[in-house]
Amino acid sequence: MKNQQQATRIYADHVTGIKAMLKRLSEAGDRDFFTDAATVNWADVGSIEHLAHKLRDICDMTFNEGEYADSNYSRQGTLYEAH
Repeated sequence: MKNQQQATRIYADHVTGIKAMLKRLSEAGDRDFFTDAATVNWADVGSIEHLAHKLRDICDMTFNEGEYADSNYSRQGTLYEAH
C-alpha cells in the first residue's frame, strides 16, 4: 500500500504544480504574454508560435488528439478506457 500512497502523493504534487503553471500562463495571456502590440516583431511571432506549438502538444496528449489519437482508446477522466 505504501507504493500506492506514494504514487498518489506524487501525482497530487504534480497536479498542484501544473495548476500553478496554468494560472501563471493565464495571467501572462491576460497581459498578451508581456508583449506590446505596438512593438510586435518577428521574434515575438516566433516566440508565441513556439509556445502555441508546445501547448498544442500538451493538449493533444491530454485529450488523446493529434499524434496521440488512437482509435482504440478515448480519454475518460484520468484513465484511458477501451471503447
